[in-house]
Amino acid sequence: MDTAGGCLASVRRGALFWICLISALGATGSAAAFCNEPAAPYCLRDRGKFADERSMRDCRWNVESYVTKLRDHANCLVRDAEVEGRRMVEEAQHEAYKARDKAEAAAARFECKADGDRVCY
Repeated sequence: MDTAGGCLASVRRGALFWICLISALGATGSAAAFCNEPAAPYCLRDRGKFADERSMRDCRWNVESYVTKLRDHANCLVRDAEVEGRRMVEEAQHEAYKARDKAEAAAARFECKADGDRVCY
């Protein structure tokens, strides 16, 4: 059974579901998949005036909710960027260590060859 099938079978196990979902998204996309931009309230699409006080009140509530969701969306994007930035820094540090190791090995090999009194590996 593939990973997704195994995850679907264990949906009711709480945290395991989220681990499977995150793993599946990691295999197919980025963490930004969790930062979904909210849809604008439908009431803002109409160009006319509000029909009555109630429709204006409902729209105001929807817009306030939308603004809150947009703030959450923006914060999510920033968090994802920070996480991705940390990952990139860690990856760069790892590559830098490997480059330093190669440089030290090259210098040691040169010194060995320069000595000329043994076989250098």
